[in-house]
Amino acid sequence: MKDVPKFAVTTSRRPTSEQVKGAKRIAGELKIPFIERNELSLEDLLQKFFINGIVVVSRQKISCIYGGQEFFFIPEWPGCA
Repeated sequence: MKDVPKFAVTTSRRPTSEQVKGAKRIAGELKIPFIERNELSLEDLLQKFFINGIVVVSRQKISCIYGGQEFFFIPEWPGCA
């Protein structure tokens, strides 16, 4: 059986309160952890928390980074403007 990828949700390096709120909401809906970024690079987060992929909530978009690829969309909700 293949290992199931482990994911988490974070924000951009300098998030607004709306971005944090949105990231926590997404983490709750997906039932995966929210990790505070604290100026760490995405690669550092992946290694430190032993995860394979990460959802990043930034001002411009929401990205899913997995296997060196970025998949993103631009939502129309507060926190992404």
